[in-house]
Amino acid sequence: VERDKILAGLSDEDRARIQRLEQKRDHILQLCQENRSLPMDLLSEELAKVDQLSRSFVELVVSARRFSDYLKLVQYNQLEQGLRRYESISKNAEDAEQRQLAQKNLDVLLRRKEKLTEINHYVQKAYGQMELIENTFRLLADQIVTMRSPKELGSQLDDLLDGVEAVKSTARETDVLLQAEG
Repeated sequence: VERDKILAGLSDEDRARIQRLEQKRDHILQLCQENRSLPMDLLSEELAKVDQLSRSFVELVVSARRFSDYLKLVQYNQLEQGLRRYESISKNAEDAEQRQLAQKNLDVLLRRKEKLTEINHYVQKAYGQMELIENTFRLLADQIVTMRSPKELGSQLDDLLDGVEAVKSTARETDVLLQAEG
């Protein structure tokens, strides 16, 4: 129910992307069962990582979409105009109080611009990580056909899980930024 609720809030494109990854995950599981040289009891731990990556992929899609949608609402032209305006006032105003107030506004707008840059950086990392998961799943499907040991699968998945966890950590930090800004 929770998953359906999450997916309902996504675009058709995002839902289709998730569905394609889940189909690739299912294909990987099927290939593992068909490969007689891979003992399923030893493979179960590695396959749990595939499921974990699949769930993480959904989380990345949801957060990247939410942050992307937020960035689309930002009026960058107004932000830049405000920066130029307050910079000019803080340098040229004759009244000290007006200069001080303009400097405070300038500082706030500069911090906002910095936070928007951080959010944009997160979105780029999240999309890159999603592509890495998709490409790795494709590679795993190719490799499983000839794989002899579950260990061959494990190291690739561990590296990928580390990268996903780093991006998810950044998402949590970005969430805090958005909540502070809202």
